[in-house]
Amino acid sequence: MHPAANGLTRSRAEGTSRGASEASGTPECAPAGTTHCRGRPDLDRAGRTDSIRPRILKCTRVLDKLSDGSENRRKLRVNSIVLQTIPILAVVGAINAEGLRLAAIQVLFLIASVTFHEFAHAWTADRLGDPTPDAQGRLTLNPVAHADPVGTLGLPLLMAIALPGSLIGWGRPVETDPRRFRRRFTIRGGMALVAFAGPLSNLLLALLTLLVVWALGMAGVLQAPLGRWSPFAMFFLLNLTLFAFNLLPIHPLDGGKIVTWLLGPKYAHVDEFLTQWGWPILLGLVLVESFLDIPTLSYLFLPVYSMGIYLLQAAV
Repeated sequence: MHPAANGLTRSRAEGTSRGASEASGTPECAPAGTTHCRGRPDLDRAGRTDSIRPRILKCTRVLDKLSDGSENRRKLRVNSIVLQTIPILAVVGAINAEGLRLAAIQVLFLIASVTFHEFAHAWTADRLGDPTPDAQGRLTLNPVAHADPVGTLGLPLLMAIALPGSLIGWGRPVETDPRRFRRRFTIRGGMALVAFAGPLSNLLLALLTLLVVWALGMAGVLQAPLGRWSPFAMFFLLNLTLFAFNLLPIHPLDGGKIVTWLLGPKYAHVDEFLTQWGWPILLGLVLVESFLDIPTLSYLFLPVYSMGIYLLQAAV
């Protein structure tokens, strides 16, 4: 055969071999003893695999685990919500429609009372020269501006359903800057005035309710005796209780700031103790009273409650 033809045949054979090798996915390597392979950058100079494919597989498995983990976390969140909802639904199903009506009325009255309470704090601070409440949108009677998702709605609703007659709740605290108060007020005195404005607003609401009851009684709309679960009695007793409760000399209640002003700097250590341990003490008293049925706060509020019942009956 002619040398050119032989070379042509050999190149065609090599091309066919190379094409078959590429088609089959097998790279074409240099003869033994060489240090490189064409088309195989994953082989090092010793001819060993650089583990690209195992790395890809490892990354894939990690991604699969992450996706499975997120799915599992989502399922756990759903199951947790369901498990938390079951006791509430069980309590709701165990009471009648009248109980639900009374619970809804209690929560609505609490929202109105807390809104007016926090607005009084904001209004007093603003009158003393502090623009912070107004800048934060608290100088309004809109309940949304003062409501706390747990303290104003969630916990009070659960308490009103599970333990009729027992109500625990709070609003979102009004932030103030005592340094912005007018100079004729000391920092302690200004904070005491802002704190006292909250309970005073509840006392005003109670007196206004008592005035309405008296007017309706004079008009013959209301008849004595006025039941404890009547809307007027519920609203009156709620605000009277909020007035007395918030004046307890324990932080973070309003009475704690009033005591700080009364004690003065000389007894700052007493105020520091009440600031540090006031909330645990208060929470313990409330829980013991509500769930263990051991009278604690009842001894303090029984005279206030009895006086409220007497005033209601006298007004009618």
